[in-house]
Amino acid sequence: MFGKIKIGDNTTIGANSVVNKSFEEGNCIIAGVPAKKVSDNTSAGYILGNK
Repeated sequence: MFGKIKIGDNTTIGANSVVNKSFEEGNCIIAGVPAKKVSDNTSAGYILGNK
């Protein structure tokens, strides 16, 4: 992450992503170089032990 970036609640950042702007809305998945929103869903269903 570069600069004064704000990330919203429940936002998942993909591995090796370059985040160069804020994603304040939350509840989404961002990924890529540069990072962009790839889904409006959260990753809660993919985390072990999270119900």
